[in-house]
Amino acid sequence: MYISSSWLRYGEASLLELQVRESYDNKQWATLVEMTDPIQQSFAEYSKEYRNDDLDLPIFLRRYTAGSVYVYTFNKRIEALQCLKKYQEAVDLIRMLINQDVYLLTHRGHWYERLALNLEQHLKEPYEVCRVSC
Repeated sequence: MYISSSWLRYGEASLLELQVRESYDNKQWATLVEMTDPIQQSFAEYSKEYRNDDLDLPIFLRRYTAGSVYVYTFNKRIEALQCLKKYQEAVDLIRMLINQDVYLLTHRGHWYERLALNLEQHLKEPYEVCRVSC
């Protein structure tokens, strides 16, 4: 039986996501951030190789790709970074998610909200919020 490499990547990403979810549920923020460090490289590699294939999928099926699992995991990383008061790192990750146009597109509003909140309240950059939202 042939299993495509994209399904293998999806399985690996899903296993990692389960570990991240466990750390998230136990509020182990530092562990979660450490565990998700290598995901950015994995996501970049995955996007280069499978982005066009995933774009060909209907939006409702994209959630069953490794790319979507990585992006979902980034959401948890953002929350952990904010709990650790690493707001600039969270802002950089949010911007990366907003700039991608394939995975979890329905989360974009939430990402813009978090971006505005972090920029204005935590990083004290209200003019940057106006530039982003206008």
